[in-house]
Amino acid sequence: MKKLPKLSPSAIAKRLAFAKHHLENPDLSWTRVIFSDEKKWNLCGNDGYVSIWKEETQEYTYDEDVRRRPGIMVWGAICANGTAFISLLQKKINATYYQDMLDKVVFDDNRGDLPENFVFQQDNAPAHVAATTRTFFDQRSIPVLDWPPYSPDLNIIENIWGIISKKVYEGGKSYNTCDELWESVSNHFLSISNEVIQNLFRSIPARLVRVIELGGKRTQY
Repeated sequence: MKKLPKLSPSAIAKRLAFAKHHLENPDLSWTRVIFSDEKKWNLCGNDGYVSIWKEETQEYTYDEDVRRRPGIMVWGAICANGTAFISLLQKKINATYYQDMLDKVVFDDNRGDLPENFVFQQDNAPAHVAATTRTFFDQRSIPVLDWPPYSPDLNIIENIWGIISKKVYEGGKSYNTCDELWESVSNHFLSISNEVIQNLFRSIPARLVRVIELGGKRTQY
């Protein structure tokens, strides 16, 4: 299994405060939130479960250097109304590239497809929280959800990635080119049913409750 970083006391406290705030003050309708995330996809296998067969020892061993595995980086977003966006990231993402991508993919000609009074969700990656990115959102009057650190279990698009991964790599399937992989990932992403998305949005209050029950630690979601 891919190792997760240990949660610091500060991160645990922020996760707990986030859950309590949104349960005690339900002023935000989760159906207004656009959930987003990036994910790396490999030509051969998912980084979540990586092993290599060693002939000399006749056993599987974990491949630590997953960063060198060829593949693609993809950004995606989902809305409760069924609208979904996906983009192939052509280079290492920085604040400028991230802002340009959002403008072209989401906030340019597609504002009419977004939920009314929407709020944008993103994690705390450097490109997302850069000063210029904050200015980007402010200039467009786009509210951004204050997101706790190390909280993929609260981001429902992570579940979408999991569903797609099973389909993309079904039966141990691998890909010869990045174009083939991108076609598979994007087609499966855009074919996710609205029922699946609706169920994930409905799961958010239960996720917050579970965070509180576990004292801010990671949940099973």
